Amino acid sequence: MLQGLMQRLGLMPEQMAMAGDRLNTDVEMARRAGGLGVLVLTGEAAAEDAAQAQPLPDLVVPDLAAFGELLREARGARFS
Repeated sequence: MLQGLMQRLGLMPEQMAMAGDRLNTDVEMARRAGGLGVLVLTGEAAAEDAAQAQPLPDLVVPDLAAFGELLREARGARFS
């Protein structure tokens, strides 16, 4: 699914992140596509689940607002 979307948008895996609240679907889908797997702790998975996951998510955030802030900070640092 993500490979088709990346192809349609002309993205490389390292340019893509998948954010979701499930380790075994959302984060795993990102990993299989070669992208960044972001676990959002507003749904199914808890921080304890993330800490015990194998492999670990690439990033764990409390909510999408926090993820957005990290993206804004990273973009600002890139252009500083």
